[in-house]
Amino acid sequence: MRSREFITELFNTEPLELEWDGYGEEQEAKAVLPARPGYRSDVLRIKFTEVGDGVAEVFFSLNDDFDLTGRGNVSVIFATVINAITDYVRDMEDTIETIIFTAKEPSRARMYDTISKRVAAKFGWHVVPYDVMQKRYIDYLDALDFNFVIAKGPAPKEYKDANKPQHGEFKPILYVYHTEDPNLPSIKLHAKSDEEAYQWVVNNISKIQGYQDQEIDTKKLRATTIKPGLRKVLDLTKKT
Repeated sequence: MRSREFITELFNTEPLELEWDGYGEEQEAKAVLPARPGYRSDVLRIKFTEVGDGVAEVFFSLNDDFDLTGRGNVSVIFATVINAITDYVRDMEDTIETIIFTAKEPSRARMYDTISKRVAAKFGWHVVPYDVMQKRYIDYLDALDFNFVIAKGPAPKEYKDANKPQHGEFKPILYVYHTEDPNLPSIKLHAKSDEEAYQWVVNNISKIQGYQDQEIDTKKLRATTIKPGLRKVLDLTKKT
């Protein structure tokens, strides 16, 4: 099945024609959406950048805006983006082994969660599970975005959770921990920023298991997107 046929089947939408510019480390695919009545034509840009040895990152924007909320033709946009990713994987398979793409909105993240699996399956690649992604590719990830990674070849046997949603409820996950007392568990929760995570813990500290009935110096609490060391983790994601 050709890539355009594959994308049409996936979205029931014909992707737009792509115009490619550049080669190797920096490439861009551009497509022009038909103009809506009273509006100018929208320009879709899909950028591919090699950020490491065999690792490429993908970003796309509409008129240089990364927010698609309220935009029309969303199915056409996504079909075209995935067509570009498919063509890129096919053309760069000798040099690129990992593709990272990110979403800033939950709606786009949900779509990417499905798309990453379908594209990976088409090429015999695999989706990297969230926990592995956070460890192996952390240097390439924007912590407060929704990151997705597909890698060449079949999934290792230990990647049991690769087919589960990569981001749970599609909210950023942060950890709050005490910098001076390793016996206190790190608190795993959903929050939009480290400040929001910190403030939630401060406001609820008297109700948190392991922290209640203790004199906690809240100034010693820190929030991070990376699981802190070997500490016990108290998972409160269902409460935040």
